[in-house]
Amino acid sequence: MEHVFVALTAVGKELALLSLPPFTGETLAMILQIHLSPEWGAFPQKYAVLWREGEAPLQLPLAGGTAAVPKAFFEKEAPFYLHLLGKNGRKYLSTNQVCGQFVRKN
Repeated sequence: MEHVFVALTAVGKELALLSLPPFTGETLAMILQIHLSPEWGAFPQKYAVLWREGEAPLQLPLAGGTAAVPKAFFEKEAPFYLHLLGKNGRKYLSTNQVCGQFVRKN
């Protein structure tokens, strides 16, 4: 069972993609690991939102700064976009979007 970890950091509204390792046929899970700045503590509901051009967005709940990307999404080798969204009642915090691409390593 292989897990691949994608490292990101969110400082307020600024999201940065730190590492996006390749996956293999043995990869069972692609895990987003996001270091969140203290501002994010005020938002009990946190989501990683991923999408591709022409596709509906995926809204993945963050638990402890992590979220699992569905296999059907990460196995598609096409550019994707990602941003974070925090909710607290009527208050929201959203980051810039970053662009990446999952790549299979043979």
